Amino acid sequence: MSKILLAFDSFKNCMSAVDACKAAEDGIARLGLKEIGTELVPLSDGGEGIIDVLQKSPDFKDSECFEADAHDAYFNPVKVSVLQKNSLAVIESARVCGLERAQKSGLRFMDGSSYGVGEVIKVCLSRGIEKILISLGGSATNDGGAGMAQALGVEFLKADGSVLNTPVTVKDLPLIAAADFSKIDPRVKKCSFEVPCDVVNPLLGAAGATYVYGKQKGASHEDLAIAEHGMTCYCKAMERATRLTEVKDLPGAGAAGGLGAGCLYTLKAKLRSGIDTVLELTAFDVRLAEAALVITGEGRSDAQSAQGKVPSGVIRHCREHNVKCVVISGALGDGSPDLIRLGASGIFSICDRPMTLETSLRDAKELLAIQCANVTRLISLCGGLNTKTPL
Repeated sequence: MSKILLAFDSFKNCMSAVDACKAAEDGIARLGLKEIGTELVPLSDGGEGIIDVLQKSPDFKDSECFEADAHDAYFNPVKVSVLQKNSLAVIESARVCGLERAQKSGLRFMDGSSYGVGEVIKVCLSRGIEKILISLGGSATNDGGAGMAQALGVEFLKADGSVLNTPVTVKDLPLIAAADFSKIDPRVKKCSFEVPCDVVNPLLGAAGATYVYGKQKGASHEDLAIAEHGMTCYCKAMERATRLTEVKDLPGAGAAGGLGAGCLYTLKAKLRSGIDTVLELTAFDVRLAEAALVITGEGRSDAQSAQGKVPSGVIRHCREHNVKCVVISGALGDGSPDLIRLGASGIFSICDRPMTLETSLRDAKELLAIQCANVTRLISLCGGLNTKTPL
């Protein structure tokens, strides 16, 4: 039997990765091809949705979720679900200090703090966790991970030597003159940390955390200047305390409002490609060995899709295993042909006619189902699935 892997990311504001895979499966099932099987492999680029994706993976069938008490971006109490498999824990920072939650109460850029992420890490350490994955993306914070560090025992000092209050927020960053690691939780050194990341932004500058993502988190033009100055003060203090002078320039340091840099400074974490991490955890290459075709996609494919998003990772692995890969996304933007150059056999939009955004969002599941059926039918007719079933 020929097998098709359905390996979709979520379609933002429309479908989860799981829903997208199920819609694709439904469309292919309508063809009635008994010699073609499908396998669902919902994926994430390492940011929002990573826990939901991993829970659907056979390799995580023995995992469990536990709740941790913490605080969100604006220091409101929140219960956070953490995924645990043996001695590995996965923390989704968007569930702690995420933008979606913050938008419900109104964005307050200058009041944001990643303190809750540190609180969740402490709960994991109390459970004897030996390795922690902290997914970045979708955060409402822009404190460089200072709040997280503070929750773990790092003290930030003003120029007069006094200690900054808890929690440190974006508006407090310009006051930071020094960082004191003498009281950091000693269990941090006994745990390894990995940070899957899907962006390449450094911490500072025009391409950094503040200027690229600050506005979508509620920052005004004046806020951006203050926050960038504060991030520079924070960065200098952390460099003096850790001697890690290269962190601010590393790709991904600016992810999640600089939480990427905070994890490097405070946790000595390892930054990794988000999609590569997820593909490894879901044993994607093992499943790929039995596939005749892979269909992947996301809400919108454009120039960024080739820079570490789900389709680029899937295409790369398919190319290495000589398996055909087709991309079917909600929309195609400038730069989407880059995916062809990466090795995709074809790229398509689910929109089969001119339509409004509202219509495409409302009918996305059915549109995806139809397009997946069309692509599968065409490839099968051309002999690409080694099936004898007439169409």
